[in-house]
Amino acid sequence: MHRLFTLASLSVSSLLLGLSATSAKADSYLDKCIAAGSGSSSHHYKCATEFMAREDKALNQTWRRVYGSLDDGIAKTALLEEQRAWIKI
Repeated sequence: MHRLFTLASLSVSSLLLGLSATSAKADSYLDKCIAAGSGSSSHHYKCATEFMAREDKALNQTWRRVYGSLDDGIAKTALLEEQRAWIKI
Protein backbone atom coordinates (compact mmCIF):
# COMPACT_ATOMS: atom_id res chain seq x y z
CA MET A 1 0.00 0.00 0.00
CA HIS A 2 2.84 2.39 0.85
CA ARG A 3 4.44 1.69 -2.54
CA LEU A 4 1.17 2.46 -4.29
CA PHE A 5 0.85 5.79 -2.46
CA THR A 6 4.47 6.68 -3.25
CA LEU A 7 4.03 5.91 -6.95
CA ALA A 8 0.84 7.94 -7.12
CA SER A 9 2.46 10.85 -5.29
CA LEU A 10 5.45 10.82 -7.62
CA SER A 11 3.22 10.70 -10.66
CA VAL A 12 1.08 13.61 -9.47
CA SER A 13 4.23 15.58 -8.62
CA SER A 14 5.58 14.96 -12.12
CA LEU A 15 2.31 16.12 -13.58
CA LEU A 16 2.35 19.36 -11.59
CA LEU A 17 6.00 20.05 -12.36
CA GLY A 18 5.28 19.64 -16.03
CA LEU A 19 2.65 22.36 -15.81
CA SER A 20 4.70 24.92 -13.90
CA ALA A 21 6.52 26.32 -16.95
CA THR A 22 3.36 26.74 -19.00
CA SER A 23 1.46 28.33 -16.13
CA ALA A 24 3.91 31.23 -15.88
CA LYS A 25 3.62 31.85 -19.62
CA ALA A 26 -0.17 31.65 -19.55
CA ASP A 27 -0.36 34.25 -16.79
CA SER A 28 1.59 36.76 -18.87
CA TYR A 29 -0.79 36.15 -21.79
CA LEU A 30 -3.74 36.65 -19.49
CA ASP A 31 -2.27 39.87 -18.10
CA LYS A 32 -1.61 41.20 -21.63
CA CYS A 33 -5.10 40.27 -22.76
CA ILE A 34 -6.73 42.04 -19.82
CA ALA A 35 -4.47 45.10 -20.16
CA ALA A 36 -5.29 45.40 -23.88
CA GLY A 37 -9.03 45.30 -23.29
CA SER A 38 -11.74 47.76 -22.50
CA GLY A 39 -12.06 46.68 -18.88
CA SER A 40 -15.51 45.28 -19.47
CA SER A 41 -16.72 42.10 -17.88
CA SER A 42 -17.20 40.52 -21.29
CA HIS A 43 -13.57 41.22 -22.21
CA HIS A 44 -12.32 39.78 -18.91
CA TYR A 45 -14.49 36.73 -19.52
CA LYS A 46 -12.97 36.31 -23.00
CA CYS A 47 -9.44 36.55 -21.57
CA ALA A 48 -10.22 34.11 -18.76
CA THR A 49 -11.83 31.64 -21.17
CA GLU A 50 -8.73 31.71 -23.38
CA PHE A 51 -6.52 31.25 -20.31
CA MET A 52 -8.53 28.25 -19.14
CA ALA A 53 -8.37 26.68 -22.61
CA ARG A 54 -4.57 27.02 -22.66
CA GLU A 55 -4.23 25.58 -19.16
CA ASP A 56 -6.58 22.70 -19.95
CA LYS A 57 -4.57 21.88 -23.08
CA ALA A 58 -1.29 21.97 -21.11
CA LEU A 59 -2.76 19.77 -18.38
CA ASN A 60 -4.01 17.21 -20.90
CA GLN A 61 -0.67 17.12 -22.74
CA THR A 62 1.25 16.67 -19.49
CA TRP A 63 -1.20 14.02 -18.28
CA ARG A 64 -0.75 11.99 -21.46
CA ARG A 65 3.05 12.29 -21.26
CA VAL A 66 3.23 11.25 -17.59
CA TYR A 67 0.66 8.48 -17.89
CA GLY A 68 2.30 7.16 -21.06
CA SER A 69 5.70 7.05 -19.39
CA LEU A 70 4.50 4.72 -16.64
CA ASP A 71 5.34 1.08 -17.26
CA ASP A 72 3.89 -0.24 -14.02
CA GLY A 73 0.18 -1.13 -14.15
CA ILE A 74 -0.11 -0.42 -10.42
CA ALA A 75 1.28 3.09 -10.91
CA LYS A 76 -1.12 3.73 -13.79
CA THR A 77 -4.04 2.54 -11.71
CA ALA A 78 -2.95 4.73 -8.80
CA LEU A 79 -2.62 7.76 -11.06
CA LEU A 80 -6.08 7.18 -12.52
CA GLU A 81 -7.51 6.92 -9.00
CA GLU A 82 -5.82 10.23 -8.10
CA GLN A 83 -7.26 11.84 -11.21
CA ARG A 84 -10.76 10.63 -10.40
CA ALA A 85 -10.43 11.92 -6.83
CA TRP A 86 -9.24 15.30 -8.14
CA ILE A 87 -12.16 15.56 -10.58
CA LYS A 88 -14.60 15.05 -7.68
CA ILE A 89 -13.26 18.16 -5.93
